[in-house]
This record gives sequence, structure tokens and C-alpha cells, in this order.
Amino acid sequence: MKPIIGHVFGLEIHGYGTAVALGFLTAVIVGIILGRKKGFKFETIIDVAIFGGIGGLLGAKLAYAALNLRFYLAYPLAFLDFREGYSIVGGLLGGALAGILYLRKKKLPVWKMADVAAFCIPPAYAIGRIGCLLEGCCYGVESDLPWALACGPGSSLRHPTQIYSTIGALIILLILFLQRNHKRFSGFFFAQFILLYSVERFIVEFFREGDIIWSGLSYAQLFTLLSGLSALAVIVIGERRRLKGETDSHGQPDKEEIHN
Repeated sequence: MKPIIGHVFGLEIHGYGTAVALGFLTAVIVGIILGRKKGFKFETIIDVAIFGGIGGLLGAKLAYAALNLRFYLAYPLAFLDFREGYSIVGGLLGGALAGILYLRKKKLPVWKMADVAAFCIPPAYAIGRIGCLLEGCCYGVESDLPWALACGPGSSLRHPTQIYSTIGALIILLILFLQRNHKRFSGFFFAQFILLYSVERFIVEFFREGDIIWSGLSYAQLFTLLSGLSALAVIVIGERRRLKGETDSHGQPDKEEIHN
């Protein structure tokens, strides 16, 4: 663990914050490259990134606060500490909601932009989890495996679940990349990302230290179980409609029109 990775003009540079910033920048760059190919204008992509980033930040803080309600009721000002206290699940929900609201207001194709986002989120997530490793949060349970690390409180060796998540995110990105040229219905890649992320997070949670709330499962596992099944349903229904040749707005192949 190395929460402080350096100093600039006497100010501490936090590894977690740096990783989050680099992850966001990476997502924006990927979004610009892919979004332009999908016909979106540069300004639109930047606007979606800004609104999605703000929504993701607030969503992550609110979800974490909800899961630690007693602490934040006792210390409400702690909510304003943006150096720590985030939930990736809340971040995904908040970012998605903000992006959808913006696109709806501008009357732009939500699912087409969602497919772009599907390729943006995994690299950002992978980099962000490196920040978790540096910060010593989101750590795993104690372990004596050869690759166990002192990546949590104390000196105990633990499952490096932060690294597991980073590897999982890169695998997700590879799977999506290998299918990038396949003709699918709009929203397919985003639905597949949600499905793959749900599987990855569900598995990693077994090695991660946290509260068990029902039948041996954590809140994250219960949520990803629901999100994974929902994404699978979207994929199955979308593929059936595509194979039947339906030509609604969700089944048409992408067009290279310009989206303001």
C-alpha cells in the first residue's frame, strides 16, 4: 500500500485520486475515439463524459453513505471528504442515470452511446482498482496463498482483490474488443458489459472482506445477481428480435449519422 505517491509544491498526491483521474481521462479518450466513429460530435462526447462523471461521483458517494448510514449520521461532514468513501456500483448507476437524462434531453440515441460507454468503463475501472490497492481499501480476506499481499489494514496477508478486479476488467475489455465488428442490436455491448461485470464482481466478492447480509451473499453480490440476470434478459430478447428481422430503433444496424 502507498496512499501518498508523491508531493507537488508541498501538497500530497494521493494514489487513489490519481488513479481515478487517470481512469476518467482514459475513458474520455476511448469515448472520443469510438464515439466519433459512431457519428457523435466531439462536444457531445465531452458533455456526456462530464455529466456522467459528476453523476458517477455523486452516485458512488450516496451509495457508500447509504451502506454506512450510522457513521454518516454521526459525522455528516465526512460526506464532503471526497478522498475516500465510494461504491463502484453506485457510481455506475449514478453515471448511467446522468448520461441517460442528458441524452434524452438532447434527443440523442441512448443505446448507441451506451455501447460506446461499454468500452470506456472497463479500462477506467481497471485503473481505479489500482488506486484501491494503493489506498488499501476494497481488500480481501486473509490468505496464505503465494500471491497474497498485505493490501489491507494491519500486516496480514490477504487476497489482493483489487488486482483480481483489475484483471477481470481487462478480460471484460478483451471479450468486448474481440466482438467489436459483429453486427448486433444497439445496446448489446452495454448489456454484455453489465453481464460480464456482474459475473466478475460476484466471483471476486467471495474473496473480499465485507458484510454478509443474506444467505452468505454480500449486498454487492445480490445487486450483481439482479443486474446480471437483467442484462442476460436484454441480450436474449434483443438477439431474438434481431434474428427475426425486426426493424425497431433497438434492432437497426448502426448508421453513421452525425449526432449533435
